Amino acid sequence: MNLCKSTAMVPTFDQLPSEIQELKDLITSIYNDVIAIKSTVAPVSNQPLGIEEASAFLSCRPSTLYKLARTGKVNSFKRLKKCYFFKHDLIKYLENGASLKNDKEYVKSHLLKSKNK
Repeated sequence: MNLCKSTAMVPTFDQLPSEIQELKDLITSIYNDVIAIKSTVAPVSNQPLGIEEASAFLSCRPSTLYKLARTGKVNSFKRLKKCYFFKHDLIKYLENGASLKNDKEYVKSHLLKSKNK
């Protein structure tokens, strides 16, 4: 089967069934490849992360993550006086170009801390 759009190789009516079968085989092959790729990609779990796991994931201190949660920059929820995060929310925070160094409140608090020392 020729996939390029050339008018020189237009199949005849008698060739259509074999051409259709080749297309079906190609679609089945592509489908199987997609399924194989999907099985190798690990899904993001819905399991909530505690403060230690979440801060390790973001490579920051727990106090920084508490501050991000308190200011609403990272979604969190509390149960039994503990703060939890979902990994997809942390990924979304990172994808939005969040940088602790560019966060005005983070820089301001670090400047205040360094002046007080």
